Amino acid sequence: RLTLPPAEVEAARQALAAQSRAHNLWVALAPGSGHPLKNWPLAHYLELADYLVQHQRADVWWLLGPAEAHLREQIWSSVAHDPGQHLLADLPLIQVAAFLRHMHLYVGNDSGLTHLAAAVGVPRVAALFGPSDPIVWQPPGAVVLTSAKPCAPCSWNRTISCPEPVCLMDLTPAQVRRGLAPLLDRTEQVKTESSPCSLQMTTIQQDPHHPADDHTQTHETDEQVDGTLKIVSGPQADYSHEDKKPE
Repeated sequence: RLTLPPAEVEAARQALAAQSRAHNLWVALAPGSGHPLKNWPLAHYLELADYLVQHQRADVWWLLGPAEAHLREQIWSSVAHDPGQHLLADLPLIQVAAFLRHMHLYVGNDSGLTHLAAAVGVPRVAALFGPSDPIVWQPPGAVVLTSAKPCAPCSWNRTISCPEPVCLMDLTPAQVRRGLAPLLDRTEQVKTESSPCSLQMTTIQQDPHHPADDHTQTHETDEQVDGTLKIVSGPQADYSHEDKKPE
């Protein structure tokens, strides 16, 4: 797990606690990535945020960088009218990592920030994949929710062939909520237990002598397909999470 300066971690905890309501489920949403075709539609993220606040009694933090400036106005319209939603924008990476360190659940696209969430020890990381291949790019320990369309994934050597992310547009908020249900169940344990819980879904076994790349597949892939939703869970990373519950 990525080690962070204790002072940064404590400052982040205090800042989050000051903004949080009395609820004790902290969720980070990261709607951006390095390529617009890898992004789940913002309208879907906004619907998911409303669900998490209203039905899961969560506090939701939106993570935005300069590349997501075009999304800020629409997200702010939601945040400004909902005390359960908060905005963290244009922060230094070390501060983003410190804030992530305290989250119970992270939901994001195939992005560097999703890998950072796994690396700092967020107990439950859900990655929404479309054109990119989760066998190659999923973070250790993350659960990937992706479309079961036969054309996905379609990227090759970092090139995405589809002109628009039909696979991600096809992934509805209802399907993502269904895919998150086991993770939300597990976060109740994460907030009270000192060790990570194993998520019993599917497993990808990767040969340590032959890491996967754009031309190499892993040795074994098991998946769950629920209608047009496909759930892939990766190798369980040895991430512990010391600060399970906001104070």
